[in-house]
Amino acid sequence: MTYILHHVRNSRSMRVLWLMEEMGLDFELRSMSGAALKYPDYLALNPLGTAPMLELEDGQRLLESGAILQFLLAKHPRSSFEPEKDDPSFASYLQWFHFAEGSLTPWVLQFMTNTKLKPKEMRNEPAAIEARGRVQALLDYVGATLDTRDHIAGAHFTAADIMVGHSLHVASLFGLLDQAPKSVSAYLARMAARPAFGRAAAS
Repeated sequence: MTYILHHVRNSRSMRVLWLMEEMGLDFELRSMSGAALKYPDYLALNPLGTAPMLELEDGQRLLESGAILQFLLAKHPRSSFEPEKDDPSFASYLQWFHFAEGSLTPWVLQFMTNTKLKPKEMRNEPAAIEARGRVQALLDYVGATLDTRDHIAGAHFTAADIMVGHSLHVASLFGLLDQAPKSVSAYLARMAARPAFGRAAAS
C-alpha cells in the first residue's frame, strides 16, 4: 500500500513521518507551509485545515496523528513498535502513547499560543505562566520515569516514544526544556539521534 502524507514541518505530522521512516513504509510526502493549510484546494480535502492528513488508496483520509499511528501499526503488525497485547509493558505503552496528546501537548500549545503565535495584543500572560508551570510539572513526571529506563514505555523503542518524543521536541523549540530534568534532556537527545527522527525533522 502506498500512502500520501500531507506534512508541515515540526507539526504533529512529524510523528507520522517519523513512524513511517522507522517502519520503512512506501509513501509519498507532500510538504507544505502552515499557510498552505488554508488554501481552498487543501480545505477541499481537509475542511479542518490541519496537518497531518494521510490519504489511503481507497480514498479515506485520516487527520489525527495518534489515530494515524495506531492505523499504521495495525496495518503493519509485524513491526516492533508496539508491544504485544499480553506483554507486561502494554498498559504502560498505551498510557504514554496517549499522555503525549492528552496531557503534555495541550499545555505546550497554550504556552506557544500566548508567547509566540498570537499577536502581542491578544496574548494572555497569566495563561502562558500557568502553561509553563504545568509543563514543568509534567516534565518532572516524565523525568521520574526516564530516571529508571531509556525508553518511555519500557525497555525498547515504541510508537509511544514517537508520540512523547515529538511533544518534547516541540517544547524544546519554545524553550520549555530549559529546566527539564536531565533524564528528559538526555532522552530527547537519544530520540533525535535516531536516523528516522533526523529525516523526519529535516523534511
